[in-house]
Parts: sequence; C-alpha cells; structure tokens
Amino acid sequence: MAELNTLRTTNWPALILWALATAIGVFFAMLVFDSAFVDGEYIPMGNDSFYHARRMLDTAVGDRGFFQFDERIHMPEGNWVAWPWPYDYLMGKAAALAVWLSPTTDPLGFLSYVPVVWLGINAALFLAAARQAGLQTAFCAIAMLAFALSPFVQLMHMFGKVDHHFVEFTFVLLVAWLGMRWLHNTRDRAAAIGLGITLGLAPGFHIGMFILQIPVLVTLGLLWLRSDLPEQRDLVALAVALIGATLLILIPSATFRAGLFDFGVLSWFHLYVAVCSAIVFIFLAYREFAKKTLWLLIGVCIVLAAPLIGQVLHGAAFLSQNLTILDGVLEAMSPYKLLFHEFGVQRTVAHYSWLLILAPVVLLYYLWRSTQDRAPRKLFFAIMSVFGLAMLLTQFRFNYYGLFALIVGLPLAIQHLTERYQWNSGMVLVGLLAGVLVAYQPPLRQHLFAVYALGAAPLYERARPLFLELGERCEADPGLVLANANDGNYILFHTECSLISNNFRVNAADEKKINEIAAMMKLPPADLRKYQPSVKYLLLRTSDFTVVRDGQRRVDTSIPLARMLVSDSPPPEGYELLQSVTLERNGRSEVYAKAYAVR
Repeated sequence: MAELNTLRTTNWPALILWALATAIGVFFAMLVFDSAFVDGEYIPMGNDSFYHARRMLDTAVGDRGFFQFDERIHMPEGNWVAWPWPYDYLMGKAAALAVWLSPTTDPLGFLSYVPVVWLGINAALFLAAARQAGLQTAFCAIAMLAFALSPFVQLMHMFGKVDHHFVEFTFVLLVAWLGMRWLHNTRDRAAAIGLGITLGLAPGFHIGMFILQIPVLVTLGLLWLRSDLPEQRDLVALAVALIGATLLILIPSATFRAGLFDFGVLSWFHLYVAVCSAIVFIFLAYREFAKKTLWLLIGVCIVLAAPLIGQVLHGAAFLSQNLTILDGVLEAMSPYKLLFHEFGVQRTVAHYSWLLILAPVVLLYYLWRSTQDRAPRKLFFAIMSVFGLAMLLTQFRFNYYGLFALIVGLPLAIQHLTERYQWNSGMVLVGLLAGVLVAYQPPLRQHLFAVYALGAAPLYERARPLFLELGERCEADPGLVLANANDGNYILFHTECSLISNNFRVNAADEKKINEIAAMMKLPPADLRKYQPSVKYLLLRTSDFTVVRDGQRRVDTSIPLARMLVSDSPPPEGYELLQSVTLERNGRSEVYAKAYAVR
C-alpha cells in the first residue's frame, strides 16, 4: 500500500522532463567522444583539463600523489596551484576507488565520463530551481529544452571535459534552489543550513565562488529594510553553517595553513569573507531596522571591508579583464568583445544562441522586479538573476552564473505577463517554443554538432607528436622545457619535465613568468644557453613569433629562434632537433613546430 501511495504522489511530468532533458544533453555531450578517445587512449578536452587530469591521475594512481604546491611550474621556485584542493582530490580519489573495484578500469576513462553523468544531477537541480521559482510545468518544459540544447551545457559536461566548470554550475543552481526554498518557507531550517553549507563549500571548488554570498546578503539586506526577515534562529543557523563549511574546506588547504591571505588561492581571505558575511547575517537577525541601526550597519560593513580593499581591487581587475596576462584569453572576454572583435555575430551566437540579445533586457526586467516583488522567494530570484546575468555579460567563462537566470528568467517573465494581462496561454506557449527553436538555430547548425580537434584544441592536435616525443625524452632525462605558456598544461600532462610557466593567469607572479618566457624567446640560441643553463628542451611554434605586417600574418625572422625554427639548416651547436611538425598550406609543406634538446 505504501508503494502504491508513493507511485501516486510521484511527480511524473517533472520526472519525464528531467529524463528527456538529460537524454538530449548526454547525446550532445557524447558527440565529442572521437576527439577524446584515440587509438585506445583517453585525451582530456580543453587546455585546463590537461592540468586537472594530471593532478587527478597523480592522486589516483601516480607515485607523486596529490599535491597543492607544484614544483614543476614557475621554475626554479615552484608555485602554489591556483585551483583549490577539493575538486581534483575528490575526483582523483573517485578514480582510485574505481580502479580498486575494477583493476582493468582506465582512470582517465573513468574521469572522462564523470561530467557526462553529472549532467543528470545538474538537470535535476535546474528543474528543481525552475519549479521553486514558480515556473509552471508547460513553461518548465520549454526551459528544460533550452537547457538541454545550450552549447554551454555541452561545453561544461562534454566527455573528457574534466575542468571544474560543471561543478561550479552545480553550486550556482544549489544556491538558487536552496535560497528560494528557504525564503518561500521560512520554517524550512534545513534549507537555510543547506544554503550556508553550499556557500561555505563553493570556494573549495573555485576560489572566486565566494561571490555567491553577495546575492544572499543583498536579498537579506532588502528584507531587513522591509522588516520581513526569516526567524533569528534560521539566520544564525545560516551563519554557523557558512563558517563551519568554510573551515571544512580550508583546514586541509596548504595555502590556508601557510597563513596566506590571497584572493588567488584558497586562504584566510576566504575565511575572512565568510566571517564578514556571518557577522552581517547575525547583525540583521538581532537588530531591527531603524535609521540609526542602518548607519551602524554601514559602519560595520566599512570596517569589515577595509582589509579586503587590495584583494577586491585585484578581483575587480580580473573581472574587468584589466590584467595584461588576460589579453587574448577567450575565457576572459565578454560576449560583446567576442561579438564585435573576435568571433563575429554568427560564431558568438553559436555559443550563446540569439538569447544573448535578450540578456540585458532580462537583467533590467529583474532589476525592476527586485523593487516590486514583496515575496522573499521572488525577490531572491530577481537578485540572483541580476547578479548572474551581470556575470554572464562580463566574461565568457562566467556563463554558468547567468545561464539559469536567462533560460528560466525569460519564460518566467513571459508567464508573469501572461497571467497579468490574461493572454491566451496556449498561444503564448507556442510562440515561446517557436522563439526558443529560432534562437537555437545557430548552435544547432554551427556548434552542437561541431567536430572537435583532439583535446578540443587544434593547437594540441597539431603539436601532439612533439608532446609525445618530449614525454619519452623527459621520462629518461627530465628537465626544464622552454615553451609558450599555452603549451604548459599539455607538457605537464604528457611529461615529467618542468616549466617556467603554464596556463595559470591569476596574479603578478604568473605575469612575470610569462614575460620571462617572452624575453627568453628573443635571445640568440647561444645566449639562451648561457642565460638559462637549466633548459634541457625547447618547443617552438611559428605562432610564437608571428606578427601582423601590412595586414598579413608572418613569422618575424629577425628573431634568432624564429630563424632557427623555419630554417632547413642543421640546428646551432648545442641543439639537437628531436622532431618537426609541418602543415600543408597552399599546396606546399611549411614548418609548424619543432622540439629540440639543448645540450
């Protein structure tokens, strides 16, 4: 009888929507399989995935084990790994468990399937948050279709994409769902505790996700001004859960134990931010709104913010791309820079869909709604939407902050208008469905079915023979490789050699190392050996020396290493050519890249 009652209360429409969206999403995520599995070997998808994969594999089956300080980068001093420990560590331990349970399991193969499987979890959270926002079933169906067809969902969850973005998306969805659930039913203390735990754990999966505390603070601050806050005990529970979860991910962090206070690594900075948020939560809980109290709160916030000014300015520079080391980095570009300078219209909307055009409109709509909505749940959704869409419009890599707000916020706004003006809901749904299908034509034609290069990077696919060659050489005789920083993660994945810099671009130390590489690349071969005697290998690409002159891209042969690269002559004394890669262009073979041993 109990089982029958369970079946009767099961929300079958929601379950069907989840299953269909997950199936469609998994279909697109697996289309890249041939680019991530070649000749019996699994290949990470995306530059950052190569570093994640190496760290996970070392944790799972490597002699090196898990590491938070990498002595193979920023040679000779080494450097802290910018990414926090929990994601790579937990993924590595999961792979180790899989190998223990089935010794024939390829650990990288296991890891490659994780983002695909995780798509089902994010689809469930997406649907739960959409329903919590008040989206009706028919409108939910359209939102779930847009979710399943989103190129960003494919990019985050594709086979072999072991980068951490799909888990970051999970935390955004959790904050949205738990926040709305708590504020919709303030007796649900478990949701308040869950929200605090989520906010505390989030920086453990990306250092920048402490900013998820901002929409919660803003919402509770507005509710305080309206004297409509949840119960004191709930706010205290939220604060305690936030601090407890933050400590849980900080105590195992080597950078925290080393006493660092730095936005760029998991450190005391993140504990301080959590404590500041907790103080504000408790202040709001125990001090009712009044003009005098408001001024006191402003004073408290100013005092608390003082130690953060330097770090906040650095974070703002990162968000605004006002760091020279971010120039030319796709992830750091805004959609408008992509639209007008880098990709053009068609390629940009192939990533975002035509919904990108509506993103500023939706943002402004929910900014207005934040001044109108009285229900705490609706206010929180509006604040989360403004926050998320602002992030989405700031940088390409922040798409997961605003994806939920765009895909759910738009149909929710149309649902509100339909109810207010009593439009024909059937006609509205047909029009909305048609609009979504039209908006997704560029992704369907140009992106979702695209054939990816190996490792999702033509730069990797073309130079792969050199990485394999360096892997064999470095296993027998490890040493320092001089190469462009963008090749660093590929070299670290395939070899036991070390680097001056890889693809980390977070702080001044990273910029210094990247500039050091650029300066060394301009030295004559003989001077390079004298300047840095520890260099054992050299990887050069023509793109390292390409300049634009008279509207044409060409190799700057005034640079000695560039001449050495393109020349057919034997390498200079002290250099041994290991392997060369050529490309066919205009019916003739041209040098693309070479790897050398330096004696």
